[in-house]
Amino acid sequence: MRVGAVAAAGPRVPGARRRLPHEPEGPVHRALLVAPFVEEDVDEFARHFPVDRILFGSDWPHGEGYAEPKDFLANVANFSIDDQRRIMYANAHDLTFN
Repeated sequence: MRVGAVAAAGPRVPGARRRLPHEPEGPVHRALLVAPFVEEDVDEFARHFPVDRILFGSDWPHGEGYAEPKDFLANVANFSIDDQRRIMYANAHDLTFN
């Protein structure tokens, strides 16, 4: 089983990570994917979760989301093209279809 934490992640991710079982590559850690809010630092998320567990998410059409979801690319500009693809597409695709 895999779980995507969308709109429940945010600033709580580092604290939640500390409360998970202490095996960093254990079953809970492998099962949890997180989606940072648009105003959050994705680089900071990557300090707590590997790129293959970070999801792109948009609250559009709500006010706290981007009107153009592609604008989120600016939040992942420091990542390699392959990592950007994972965050923006592949991780959600794998969570949904695999």
